[in-house]
Parts: sequence; C-alpha cells; structure tokens
Amino acid sequence: MAVALQQRNAELWLAQQSATEARIVSVSRIQANQAHLLHIINDILDLTRIECGHIAMISQPVPLQDALTAVEPIVAPLVAKRGLHYHVDPDIADLVATGEVERLTQVLVNLVASAIRCTEPGGNITIGATSDQERVRIHVTDSGIGIPHDKHERVFQPFVQVDSGPSRRMQGTGLGLAISRRLLGSDGWDVERRQ
Repeated sequence: MAVALQQRNAELWLAQQSATEARIVSVSRIQANQAHLLHIINDILDLTRIECGHIAMISQPVPLQDALTAVEPIVAPLVAKRGLHYHVDPDIADLVATGEVERLTQVLVNLVASAIRCTEPGGNITIGATSDQERVRIHVTDSGIGIPHDKHERVFQPFVQVDSGPSRRMQGTGLGLAISRRLLGSDGWDVERRQ
C-alpha cells in the first residue's frame, strides 16, 4: 500500500511540476524501482503463502493460448530491452493443460524472465510444448549460458542463483524458479531445468 501511495505521489508530482527532462528521468527511475521492489515483495509473499499452504489452486482446463496471451505483454519489454528474439511455437496454441491460468501465467513469466537474464543480447528464447494422453510438457528454451549440471536442482531453492558472486552479471532475487516449482507442485505439476 505504501508503494502504491508513493507511486501516486510521484505521478502527482510529475503532473504539478514543469515537465523538465531531468524530472521525467527521475520520476521514471522512481517508478521503475518501485515496481521492482513491489515485485520482490510479492515474490516473498507468494513463497510464504505457498510454504504455509495458503494458496488454494483450482484445477480447470487451461488453454495454453490464454496463458501465453497473458505472458507476452509482460515479457515483451524485457525481451526488447535485451535485444532478444522471442518465439512461441504456433503448434501449442491448441493444447489444453489442467491447472489455473493465473498461476500458469506466473510460472511462464518466471521461466521466461530467467531465460531473459541468462541470454546474451541477440540470443533466442522459445516457448514450445508437447502433449501425450496424460501430460502437457511446456518447454522454455534459450541460447543463454546454461546452468552447470551440479546446480540444476539448487536453482529451485529460494534465493539461490547460479552466479552469486560479487561480480554477478545477472539481476534477480533467486525466487522465480523456487516459486514456480512450488506452485506447480501444489497442483500436481513439476518444473525441471535441463541443459
């Protein structure tokens, strides 16, 4: 609530002041940092709710196209900023999974955001899927740096990152993959990382 109030105050300040370029840049930075902090807070709250069993999942048919339509406007600015090529395999539009569209969207955003952070400018990110009688397998692949085999399971732990040293190049809290695995696990799904 305090973040939303600060956001509103920033917007009012901008409207009341003469819109100099320096003020516009300052307000834009404030807004970007507020959005980033709100995202971190929401991730921590989601993780806490999941671990306490306070997120109820409603299983229902989820057309993958609905989730992908919700993902695209969220990841498009990040993809553009990094100069990446983003592709969704058109064959998955007709597939239907069982779960909750909002949570599937959240998981896909987390997976794509992770791929964006790990992929050098000019690289590729693709969302694809396969289906058999029982399962739909969604694949988020990238041309990024990859994860060492011995760290495949660790990246699903809260606050763990592959590159966690002081010279770390990638941003992130280390919560997205942990939240994704826990969300999917509570609905009978799973997430895994492959080289």
